[in-house]
Amino acid sequence: MRIYLTHCSAKKDDSSKGSGKKVTPDKLYIEYVCTWNKVPGNDERRLRKFLMTRFDANWVENAEIKKIDYEDAILFSLGQNSAEIRLSKDKATVKINESNKRSKLEVNEEEGDRKIYYITKTQRFMRICKTKNVNWAIFSDLYGVWFSEIEHEWYGDDVGDPNKVSEEKFLQLLRDFDQKLQDYDEIWFYYNPGRFHPLYERLLQETSLRDKVNRFTHIREIV
Repeated sequence: MRIYLTHCSAKKDDSSKGSGKKVTPDKLYIEYVCTWNKVPGNDERRLRKFLMTRFDANWVENAEIKKIDYEDAILFSLGQNSAEIRLSKDKATVKINESNKRSKLEVNEEEGDRKIYYITKTQRFMRICKTKNVNWAIFSDLYGVWFSEIEHEWYGDDVGDPNKVSEEKFLQLLRDFDQKLQDYDEIWFYYNPGRFHPLYERLLQETSLRDKVNRFTHIREIV
């Protein structure tokens, strides 16, 4: 029996913060970017911050902003730099001209407004697992192995930052990993080699189930 797993940090959908609401992991890891009708306007600062954080486009903070092409696109411009977010049905494409960076956003119609969301790699992993109807879970810095059907409360960086995991907490997470996954024959661990925190590397090296672990880097390997 096989299970697919990936790691995560505490950064999730802030709409659940402080609510005490319990959710399954697939309800999280979606970042609200803005409401299309509120840019320029109330959500303008939120969109600027998103572009600055996700694309290292710090120049956006002082850029001019306007809607173009019959309000189907938002354009930021400052000198030689430009960033464009363009709508296309249920998607939006971000293009940063200065570095040719591109990214896809998700567009949802909600109460007459078009809400823009950034879908994280963790969320993409979960969606493909659900589509393929395979066993899957998330390895959480706070909860340990978080199975797809289990509900937990939202948590933030103050308790879930991998940089702040104590030795005692690590050993607790290690025991949790070994106990919850011991009945699986294969543990397929999806990760990004360039952004793999030492905490997770240590976990995979020290688990008693290490011989069952297969690492993979491409979502298309989920079958």
